[in-house]
Order: sequence, then structure tokens, then C-alpha cells
Amino acid sequence: MEAIALALLSVLVVSALFFFTKGTFLELSLSKGKIWPIFLYRELALVFIPIILVQSLGVKTFPLALFYATDDKTLFIGLFVIYAIFTFSLSLAVFSRIIPISKPLGLEAANIAGSHQFTYTERFAAISTLTGLGLLLLSIAFYGYSHALFTSILNGENLLLVRVANKHSELPSQISQIIRFSSWISAIHCGILIGTNRKAKAIFYFFSSFILSSAGGGKAPIFMGLIIIASSICIIKRPRINLKLLSIYIPFGCAVIFFGAYYVVLLQSPSLNFHDYLFYLVNRIGVGQMSGTYETYSIPRLSGDFYWHMIPFANLFIDYPVYDKQLMSFIENIFDNGVKNSLFISEAFGIGGWTLAILSPIIVGFSYVAGSFFLQKALCLFFNEQVARLYFLPLYILSSSLTGGFSSFALFKGLILSILILGVYWILSPLLRLTIGKQPPMSPNGSTKHTSG
Repeated sequence: MEAIALALLSVLVVSALFFFTKGTFLELSLSKGKIWPIFLYRELALVFIPIILVQSLGVKTFPLALFYATDDKTLFIGLFVIYAIFTFSLSLAVFSRIIPISKPLGLEAANIAGSHQFTYTERFAAISTLTGLGLLLLSIAFYGYSHALFTSILNGENLLLVRVANKHSELPSQISQIIRFSSWISAIHCGILIGTNRKAKAIFYFFSSFILSSAGGGKAPIFMGLIIIASSICIIKRPRINLKLLSIYIPFGCAVIFFGAYYVVLLQSPSLNFHDYLFYLVNRIGVGQMSGTYETYSIPRLSGDFYWHMIPFANLFIDYPVYDKQLMSFIENIFDNGVKNSLFISEAFGIGGWTLAILSPIIVGFSYVAGSFFLQKALCLFFNEQVARLYFLPLYILSSSLTGGFSSFALFKGLILSILILGVYWILSPLLRLTIGKQPPMSPNGSTKHTSG
């Protein structure tokens, strides 16, 4: 009964988010081509599915994900998670109506993709993709970095060992973030090209996205790239929901992701059998995204000056502890760059106790809306309005994971990194001879206004 109650509350919270965001930049509507918020709902699924599974099956069912959690605390933790997401959703609804954000391109995107104005977004995609590929090549040549997936396939090396070696390379984390950003942009542009029947160019961006997303050796970035491409196609094509087609494509897509992930996991653990793979999926993917939240509220509060991690550029002046790393060290005795995935309420609790944990959904909700606003303005400043309205929302949602901690939201640390990445693209654009000019202001229907003079 408790698991059913959590499931019903989860559905109510997701429904509330859907209705709260109607008419805002976070509105989800396939018919209007407003597809990017689906990635926010995907995050909610990664939050709610674990609390339902743990409540229904018990802690002992997940020995690879949960170590200190106990069954007598799971209901309280599940309810607190639901409170956090509901309050976060309510905050989004309030702040998105206060902060003036130009709505992302929906129906208008198809018109732009079919006009000469498309040159602006093509140049932006080319700049970011070439920057990502160039930095990946430089990383391999000068930083001792290896393309994890290709190295494992071509040389027969264990994927996990290649990933560990990459962690010990001299590659700055900022470069890996740029590569990840570039993979998203190339995937978005690939979908636009496919949707407008420019398949020759789409092939280049498809393989670029795959190369960039698979460089780290993770499974999720590869499949996320495929989902981004499909979403981008939907913005252009705006297909009607057809139950017959859905009954074919959804099982097929799930099967591709399921067995594709199995192949990648085999590169990491060659002796893994299919039964163990299912066990791994349920533990690491089914519950793993929320494991840190269960552990945080099941152990004594960790001590440390974790608040330093919220402050942008503080690592240049002080060596401070990071809560999610300290949690991993305490729980699994792993001290080598590992972090526990958790909802933002976990790190907030580690930094400021119950007071900050309770207030954190409001803080994150404000940061989410304000961050979207400033990222849109940065894209408009560095490039132009068309690029800004097309790219700001997917880039912000993808780079602002709710299970990625609290510190990236509190003082806009994650946003600042994203703006710096855009600055790199802008600086390099003249070198690539792909400078983007400023187009005339856009009208609400996506067309370009021309002034007489």
C-alpha cells in the first residue's frame, strides 16, 4: 500500500508540473513542437521510479546500490523526495511567470530550418561540433586521453580500465565539459537536418555526435544523443501520436537501448552474463540515480566545509571537500573520483542541514528559471536571437541535472561553466571562419522582421 501511495503521489506531482508550466517556456506540447521539456520529465522518472521500487521491493533487493539504507526509513525519504519535486515544480511555475524569458522555438523551427536564415544555426552547430572534435583530438595527442569506446573495441582493452586511465590523465575537466556540450549541439542539429531532408549533412553530425558522446565510455551519453536526435526531428516534423506506430517504435527503441547497453557493459565486464546484467540494470540504473539520497538520510550527517563547492572558482584558491565524493568514500570506501548520484536535497542537507534541505527546492526552482534566462541572453549576446531561442532550453536542461547535486544551482556555478563554454565557441568562431552575424529581430511566429532604411 505504501508503494502504491508513493506511485499515486508521483503521478500527481508529474501532472502538477505539466499543468503548472502551461503557457511558460517549459510547456510540453508535441503538437506545438515544444519537445525539449521532455528531458525534465525524464529526470523526474529517474527520481520517482527508484522510490517506488525501493518501497515495494525493500532495501535488500538492491545490494549494489544501497548499503546503509533501512526499510524503516524508506517511506519518510520517499515522501521527502515527493515534497522536494512538488515544491520545485511550484517554484518553476511562479518564477517562470516573473522572469521574462523568450519562449523556445516550437512550430517556428520548421520555418527557420527551411529558410535562408537557417545559415545562422548551421554555423553555430559547425562551430561547436568542430570545437568539440578538435579538443578531443588535442586531448588524445597531448593529454594522454583515449577515446574510451573505440580503444576498448579496437584494442580489446577493458572499458572500465580505459575509463580509469582517462580519469588519471592530465585532461582538464573543463575540456571534457566542452566535448559533452558539443555532442548535444551536434545531435540537435543532426535531427534538424534529418527533419528537413538534408541527410547528407546529417550523416556528418550523426557520427560527430556519436564520437563525442562515446569518448568518455559511458553508456548514458551515447543513448542520450540518439534521444536528442529523435526529439529534434519531432520539433521539425511534429508527428501526430499514432498508437499503432508507438506500439512498434517504442518497443523497438527500448530493445535497441537495452541490448546496446548490454554490449557496452560487456566491454567493461566481459564475464557478465545476461542475468547479472539485469541485476546490474535494476541496481545501478533503476535505483542508482537516487542511492545517495537514501544513504544521506540513513547515516549521521557528514562533517566538512562542503559549502565551498557552491562558490564559483573557489577551487582555484582552496582545496575543499565535495559532499558527493565524501559520501561515496564513506559508503563504498571508494576514494578515486567517485560520486554518489543524489537528488539535490542530499548535498543541500550535507551543506546546511535540514533548513537548507527544506528550502533547496525553492532555491533550485529559482536557479532553474534564472539560469535559463541568462543562458538565453548569453547565446543571444555571443551569437544571435535565432540561435538563442533554438538552443537555450535543451542546453540548459541537459546541463542542469536534478540528480547532479545542489552546488551547481545555488550560486549558478553550472550556469557560469555553460556560459564559459559558449564563450569558447565565440572566441574560436573567427579562427574557423564561421563567425555568426546578427540577424534582424524575430517576430513571434519565428519569421524575421526587416526594417526599411
